[in-house]
Amino acid sequence: MQKYGGKAIFFAFHVVAVGLLIFFTQTFASWYLTKIPARGVDLYNSVTHATQYSQKFSLPFNSYKDYWYTGSPVFADFPQLSYMLMSPFVAQFGGPIGVQIFALTSLVLLVVFSYLLFYELSKNVGLSIFLAVLVFLSVNLYGSLTWAGSIPYFFSQSFFPLGLWFGVKYMKNPRIRYLGLMMLVVGIGIIIHPLAIVAYLIPSLLLLIITGGIGARFSIVRLLQHIFLFISGFILCSFTYTYSYFYTIFIQRVTSLTQTSGSGEVGNVTEGAKQIAEFYKGQVARLINDTDERLFVLLPIAFVLFIIGVIAAKNRKRALFVIPLIFIALYVALHPALNLAGYISFFKHDPYRAFWQFPIALGAVIAGMWGFFQMGLLERVGTKLKAVVYIVVFGVSAVFVFFSFVIFNLSSKSVIERIDASSDTSSAFPEVLSMKLKKEDQNELKKQLLPSFINTSERNKRVYFSDATVNIWWNSIYNIPLARGYIDPPLGTTRRAGLFLLDISTTNDTIIRDFEYPKETAINFAQYFTDWYGVHYFEGGHVSPAANAPPSSYLLDSDFFDKKEEVTVMGAIHRFGTKSGKPEARFDLPQSLVFYKVNDKYTSPIVSGTNAPIIAVFSDDGGFEQVWRGLAMENLNSRFVIPVHAGQVIDNMSKADLENFDAVILHNYSYNNKNNAFDMLSKFVEKGGNIFIDTGGEVKDADTDSLHELFPIQSSQRKAISKEWEWDIVEDPLTKGIDFDEFAPPIYEKDAWKLSYPKDGSEVREGATVVLSNNGKPALVTMDHGEGKVIWSGLNLLSHIHQYPIPTEGMFLKNILQSLVPLTDGNVVPVNAKWDRSELIRVSTDKDVKGILVKEQMYDGWSVKGAGGNSKMYKAGPTYPGFMYIPVHTDGQVNLELFYSGPPLFWAVTFVNVAAILLVLDVVLLKGRLVFRHFHGTLHRVKKKSSSWWEKEEDA
Repeated sequence: MQKYGGKAIFFAFHVVAVGLLIFFTQTFASWYLTKIPARGVDLYNSVTHATQYSQKFSLPFNSYKDYWYTGSPVFADFPQLSYMLMSPFVAQFGGPIGVQIFALTSLVLLVVFSYLLFYELSKNVGLSIFLAVLVFLSVNLYGSLTWAGSIPYFFSQSFFPLGLWFGVKYMKNPRIRYLGLMMLVVGIGIIIHPLAIVAYLIPSLLLLIITGGIGARFSIVRLLQHIFLFISGFILCSFTYTYSYFYTIFIQRVTSLTQTSGSGEVGNVTEGAKQIAEFYKGQVARLINDTDERLFVLLPIAFVLFIIGVIAAKNRKRALFVIPLIFIALYVALHPALNLAGYISFFKHDPYRAFWQFPIALGAVIAGMWGFFQMGLLERVGTKLKAVVYIVVFGVSAVFVFFSFVIFNLSSKSVIERIDASSDTSSAFPEVLSMKLKKEDQNELKKQLLPSFINTSERNKRVYFSDATVNIWWNSIYNIPLARGYIDPPLGTTRRAGLFLLDISTTNDTIIRDFEYPKETAINFAQYFTDWYGVHYFEGGHVSPAANAPPSSYLLDSDFFDKKEEVTVMGAIHRFGTKSGKPEARFDLPQSLVFYKVNDKYTSPIVSGTNAPIIAVFSDDGGFEQVWRGLAMENLNSRFVIPVHAGQVIDNMSKADLENFDAVILHNYSYNNKNNAFDMLSKFVEKGGNIFIDTGGEVKDADTDSLHELFPIQSSQRKAISKEWEWDIVEDPLTKGIDFDEFAPPIYEKDAWKLSYPKDGSEVREGATVVLSNNGKPALVTMDHGEGKVIWSGLNLLSHIHQYPIPTEGMFLKNILQSLVPLTDGNVVPVNAKWDRSELIRVSTDKDVKGILVKEQMYDGWSVKGAGGNSKMYKAGPTYPGFMYIPVHTDGQVNLELFYSGPPLFWAVTFVNVAAILLVLDVVLLKGRLVFRHFHGTLHRVKKKSSSWWEKEEDA
C-alpha cells in the first residue's frame, strides 16, 4: 500500500507540473491566436490540406489529390499524418484557427515531453519544470512556427524530447520495450515530418543505445542485435515514407538504370551568392542568442555538482551516462551550425529551424548532471539522514518552481517581442485572409473572392493562378481545382514539360522574351496547353507583395479571353511608415484579384466526351513529348486529335487494343519480335488504319537490310549527309503550302543531322511514292497498304521540331497528320460529370461518343467500369504520366465510373507499416505474447527462441 501511495503522490506531482506548464504556455497561446495578421508564411498550406481532410476523410494509400496540378496520389505526396491529425481541429474551429490550435497543442506536447525527459534524468520535479520553462522561453524554438509556418515540422519537434525520454530509459535499463518505444517514436515522427527526426533524433538515440548496451555489458553481437532491431523497426514503422527509397534502389538495380550528374564543373560564384553565404554564416550566433541565457548559467552550476557527485558517489559508473548527453548537445548544436557555415550539406536546416533542439539537449545535460549528484547524495547519507535530504530536495524543488514563476513573469513579454520581431506574416493574398481568421469571417470572405462568372460548385473547370500566395489558400475555401498548386507534384523536373510550357506560354510573354519563340508559335502553345489542362479561368497581374504575372500580351490582345473582372476586399498589411515601425493590419485598405474567363472556343472541360481521332504513339517518354510538342506547334489540341502514349514496345499492345485507334505513329519505338509487331500493324493498316513511321532516330529499323513489307522501302541506313538541305519536292498534299527553304539546318550541336534513307534508290517498293528527297536520298515516302496508308520518314522530324521550333516544320507535321486522320474542331461532347469524391467520378451522356477524356493524371490505381466490353484506359496528352482516355463501346446511353483505389504496392506498404506498429506495440505491452502464441509449425522454433530472448531481457 505504501508503494502504491508513493506512486500516487508522484503521479499527483506530475499532474500538477503538467498543469503548471500548460499555464505557462497560455501567454504565448494568447499572443499567437490574437496576433493579426496571423504568423507563419506557410500557415495556409496546412490549412488547405487539413480542410480537405476535414471535408473528406480518407487514408493516403487509396486517396487521390485532385485539386493541384491535375492530380496525383496522396501516398506519393509529402507525409500526410500531421494534416490528418489537424482535420478535427479544423472541422471544429475553422481552417486557420483550427490549425493554430493544433500548433499550440504541439507546443504543449513539446514542453511536457521535455519535462518528462528532464525528470527522468534529474528525479527533481521543480528543476524539471524550471528547465522546461527555459526551453519554452528559448526563441529558437518557434522559428518553424512563427516564421515558416511549417506546422508539420513544428509538430515533429515534440518527438525529439519524447524520443530522448525513452532513449534515456533504455540507457539506464536496456529493455526491449524501451527499444520498441523508440522505434515507434522515430517511425511515427518520420511520417509526421522526416527532417528533424532523421537529422537529430536518430543519431541521438543510436548513441544512447550504444551507451546503454555498454553499461549493461552487452556482447558485441547482442549490441548489434539491438541496433539492427532499432533501425529495421523504425524503418518498418515509417514504411509508408521509407519504402520509396528501397523501391527506387530496387527498380534502379533491376532495370540497370543509372543517371549521371552534371559535368561537375562549378560556375563562378556570384556576388549575390557570396552575400547569401555570409548571411547564413551570421545566423550561427543564434545558437547562443536565441537560447535562454539561464541555461548557460545553470550549466556550470550543474557541472560543479556533477564533479562533487563523482568524488562522493559510491557508484561512479552512472556518471558515464551523462557523457552521451554531452555529445548529443554538441552534435545538435554543431550540425546546424556547420550547415549554415557551409561546411556540410546533409539534412540541411535553414536558420528559422536551425537551433530549436539545442535548449532541449542542453537542459538534458543539466538534468543529467543534477540527477547524478542528487542520487549520489542520497546514497552517501545514512538512513536517518535520508529524510532530511528528501526534505532538502523537496525544498530545492519548490525553489525552482518559484523561480519558474518569477522568471516567466519577468521574461515572457520580452521573449514574445523577440519572437514577434523574428516572425513573418502568413503569405496568403489577399492579406485579409490572414486578418479575419474566424470560421464565420472565412465564410463571408468566400462570398467576396470569386468573380461573377465562376461558380463555387464548379469541378469540371480549372483556374490558373500565377501567384503562389493565392494557390496556397484557394482550396481551403473552394473545391474548384487548380492547374498549378503550392507544393510541387511528385514528379522529377524532366517530367514537368507540359506544366512548364503552360506557364511560359500563357503568362508574361515569357516564351517569347526568354525562349525566343515566334509569336505565332507562342499563341498556339498557349491555346494548346490551356485546352489540354482544362483551364477556363486565369488570374494574375494584381498588385501584391509576391511576384505574379499577368496573362501574356498576345492573349490579352486577342479574343482568347471574353470576360474580365476584378474582385476587391478590404484589409491589408501596411508594411512601411507605420507608427510602431512594424507591419500593421489595416482594414481600410483594399486589395484585388484580377480574373479572366477563357473563351469557350479555346478550351474544354476536365471531363468530356470526344469524337476526335485517336492516334497511338509508340515511343519512349522523350519521343512522346516530341510528338505533343509538334502538335502544339499548330495548336492541334484535344478538340482536334488525341495522342495516346501506347508505350515504346509495339508488340506489348494487343490487336484488340489497336482497334481502338484511328492511326499510329512510330517514333523512337521498339519491339520484342519484329514480325509479330509489324504483322499486327500491317493488318491494322489493311483494315483502314493509317500509320506514320519515322526511322530517322536511333531505332532498330534505322540500319537494316530487310524491312518489313509494311515499309515503303526495303532497306535503310542512318548516316549524316550534309549540314544543308537540298530538296527535291513532289507536289502532294503532304508538301502543299510548305516552304522547305524555311526549315532549320540539319545540324545537331555542331555535327550534321543523321538521316535514314534506303541503301539504294531501287530499294523503294513498287507502288510507293517518293514525296520528298534530300541530297538525292528519299526522305519521305508514301504507300497504300490495303485500305490504309503508310507514310515513312527518315528525317527524324519530331526531334528536329523539338530542337528547332520553326513554324514551317510544324505546318509540315500538320500536313502529315491530316493525311492520317481528319483534323477538324467540334469533337468535344459535353457530358454529365459528378465527383462523389476525388477518387470517384461518375460520367453519363446520351450522346454518341467514341471515348471519354478525363484530364486528370492516370496513375496506377485508377480503374473504370461501364464503358462496355473490357474497360480500358490509356494515357494521353501533354503530361506525365498522362491524362485518361477511355474508349466507349456501348450503344446509346453511356454511364461509367472512374474509381481510384490505389495500386497494390500502396496497400502492401501500408499493411507492412501498420503490421510493424502493431508488432512493436505487442512487444512493448505484452512482451510479444499476443502475436507469437498464434504461430505454430515451422515458426515454433522462432517463437521459442525469440520469446525466451525477450523474456530474459525483460526479467534482467
